[in-house]
Amino acid sequence: MKKLSVFILACLFASASAFAAEGPTSAPIQKWTDANGVVHYGDQAPDGVKAETLNISLSNSSVGSEMNDSTDFGAAAPAPAKPSVKITSPAPDTVIRDNSGEASVTISADVKNLPSGATTTFYLDGVVRSSGTQGTGFSLARVERGTHTARIAAVDANGTELASDEVSFTIQRVSVRR
Repeated sequence: MKKLSVFILACLFASASAFAAEGPTSAPIQKWTDANGVVHYGDQAPDGVKAETLNISLSNSSVGSEMNDSTDFGAAAPAPAKPSVKITSPAPDTVIRDNSGEASVTISADVKNLPSGATTTFYLDGVVRSSGTQGTGFSLARVERGTHTARIAAVDANGTELASDEVSFTIQRVSVRR
């Protein structure tokens, strides 16, 4: 019963607040108790019931506006910076002319944003070529002629990939005719 009375009062207060936008005013609210002991609120009590008049003063100021002030809760925390890794060399779709099939891959990593224990894993054509390193480059030897995909991934201590980059390049070996 008490919850119902509080709910009714809240509804009346909300409806009275809706009229607050019209400027300062006074809204009389009637409060009465029925035969079952339930407290009621309304703009008019039933005939023959003793009611108490409550005068609620309304104004344009919104109730609880102090709570909506973001300074009360402090400044919003900045979003954590995402780690990044990037293959800087070779450039995408580069043709590397080397008869021995050697190539170098250079990476850059924003290590200050990597969590402790994070490492990099280097893939060539989907196969792990180096893992658990924090180096900035990889030397490839005896790479067959054709197009290849180099991929670098930053991985945390649990093996979750945090960031990655990939680039395709072509190894071109000169053919000698006999």
